[in-house]
Amino acid sequence: MQQLDESLEDEELALLDDLLLEYGAERESGYNILSLSELDGLLTAILSSPELVVPNQWLPAIFDENAQESIPDENTFNLLLSLIFRHYNDVIQRLNSPLFYAYFEESTNDFIILDSWCSGYIIGAKVSGWGNLPDKIQEQYDLIRSFAYFKGDDLNLDDHPSAKETQECAAKVEQAVMAIYQYFLTLRNR
Repeated sequence: MQQLDESLEDEELALLDDLLLEYGAERESGYNILSLSELDGLLTAILSSPELVVPNQWLPAIFDENAQESIPDENTFNLLLSLIFRHYNDVIQRLNSPLFYAYFEESTNDFIILDSWCSGYIIGAKVSGWGNLPDKIQEQYDLIRSFAYFKGDDLNLDDHPSAKETQECAAKVEQAVMAIYQYFLTLRNR
C-alpha cells in the first residue's frame, strides 16, 4: 500500500479521475467535483485558505451523505479516499514549490480547459468561507472565477472565451492562485 505522502502515478491519477466521475455527488447547482481537475482546484483553494479546513468540511463537496453506501465495497471506498488524500498532499507540495502547476484538463486538440479546475477552486473557496478579500487579491480571485462554470450562484455555461484564449490564460490563472496563496500564507504566519 502506498504512503499518503507519495505522489500519484499517472495510472493512479487516471483511476482517481474515473472514480470521481463514478462516485462523486452530482448536484443541480453545478457544484460538482466529478473529475481530477475539479478536485485539484478544490484542494488548491482549501489548502490556500487562511485557516485550516478539515476533511469533514470539504469531503461533502465531493460526496453526498450516503457516499459509503453508494460505493460498492469498502476496498473501493478506502482506495478512493487514499487517492484523494495522496493528491491533497501533492497539492501541498506544489503550492510550496517555486513552479506551481494546476491539473487543467486538455481537449483532444491540446487546448487547455480551465473551467472545471476553476470551478473546483471556487467551490473550495466557498467551502473555506474566505469572505471579503482586499481589492488586489479580489482581482486575482475574479480572474479565476471568470473561467468557472458559474459566476456567483448561477451556472455560467454561455460566456466563455475561445479555446485559444483560454490556453493563453492558463499561466495567468496559476499566477493568480499563487498570489492568493501567498496572501493567505502571510495571514497564517502572523
